[in-house]
Amino acid sequence: MNNKIIKCISCGDISKHRAKQMCQKCYDAEFYINNKEWINKRNAKYRLNNLDKCKLHQFKYTKKNPIKIKAQNYASKHKQKGDFCKWCKSINNKLHFHHTDYENNIGFTLCDKCHKYIHRGVMLG
Repeated sequence: MNNKIIKCISCGDISKHRAKQMCQKCYDAEFYINNKEWINKRNAKYRLNNLDKCKLHQFKYTKKNPIKIKAQNYASKHKQKGDFCKWCKSINNKLHFHHTDYENNIGFTLCDKCHKYIHRGVMLG
């Protein structure tokens, strides 16, 4: 196993990783993109087999994050999103409103792909 310190070829951060000259966040993001269908099937199977755990997790998350839930519901109800992704300018992908400030309901529109990137910690240029 090679754990030498390298510069990530995707984001430029210096970190340890064992493969592909990438930091862990970029490696995970690339893995997700390349294996999205398999991951979604695996997650759906888990949720189906663990309904009680998933419902409990959702209940705890809702109680712990009432401001986030309120902002997300407001954005959904009022169709608070633009016509294209702020980063990749896509109009064909499913669009989401990404909150940067939940309390004041501030954010911007991202496509599904870019939104997943940002939540996995990969910043887009």
